[in-house]
Amino acid sequence: MQCEVQPKGLTAQVTDGVTDGPAFNTKEEYMARLRVLAKNQLTPEFAKYVERAAASGQEQATLFQVLGHCPEMFQAYFQFYFPWHTSGSVDPVLKELVRIKMAQLNDCFT
Repeated sequence: MQCEVQPKGLTAQVTDGVTDGPAFNTKEEYMARLRVLAKNQLTPEFAKYVERAAASGQEQATLFQVLGHCPEMFQAYFQFYFPWHTSGSVDPVLKELVRIKMAQLNDCFT
């Protein structure tokens, strides 16, 4: 499985004639950049995810358009993730409230 990544600004640091490999000058230079796929570039299933997510806002739809770079990997993940959120003996609303509280306690805002 291969994901397409567009790296930005790789440079080599040279000291006394010795190259120490890639060097990065700013955070933006070493962060992965994945382009947002157009809907016609997505698998049919991911295109459906994008349409459903768009009802919640463009950010949600964009997430699926980026995840579409590796559909096989994310399909396997979704087989675990969605049932875990929506099934079981604990009410899904309570699960979400617990996740939000855990994120707040751990200073996680993403």
